[in-house]
Amino acid sequence: MPKPSQTLDEIFCFRFTRTVDAYRRISFHTLRFAIHGVPIREEVELRISFHPSTGMVRIRFWYRSRLVGQQEVKVEDLPKVHF
Repeated sequence: MPKPSQTLDEIFCFRFTRTVDAYRRISFHTLRFAIHGVPIREEVELRISFHPSTGMVRIRFWYRSRLVGQQEVKVEDLPKVHF
């Protein structure tokens, strides 16, 4: 497997990009996260993996192929997908 994607959670996940604001935060729908180690106005990749057995979602923050943080939130905190 190519680095930095070393686990199945990193390969089979949803990916989004967000820009770090002047307060070193990013927002994803209604959630706001503090990001450390990333300059302002730079893009951060969010890799989101679901864990149905625990009811949690792991959001990992990557900047230039380097993991800069991770956060776990409840599935209920994310909006539902409508087709």
